[in-house]
Amino acid sequence: MRNCSQDVDNGIGVWRYLYFFALWPTMFVIINAANNKVFTFVEWLWYRDAVYYLDSVRRTARMLSFSIFMLPWFQIIFNLLWCNNGGCNAPVSCPS
Repeated sequence: MRNCSQDVDNGIGVWRYLYFFALWPTMFVIINAANNKVFTFVEWLWYRDAVYYLDSVRRTARMLSFSIFMLPWFQIIFNLLWCNNGGCNAPVSCPS
């Protein structure tokens, strides 16, 4: 990712970070709800009771799912939407 570019000077760089981080709370809530439903179903299907020793697995699966969904979102925001006309492949001119 470019640290210093012309995009930051005119405010475009701020918008891409805003769009990137604005989806985080919504996606975390959706992924958390889906993860809870899956683990509740698995517990009901195999154990017929709440299995509390799987809480660490549940937390790990939630964060892994969140990370897996956020990686494509990062690519969409920073490479597909904001790199028109070869802007991302242009050389970076950083002030020294």
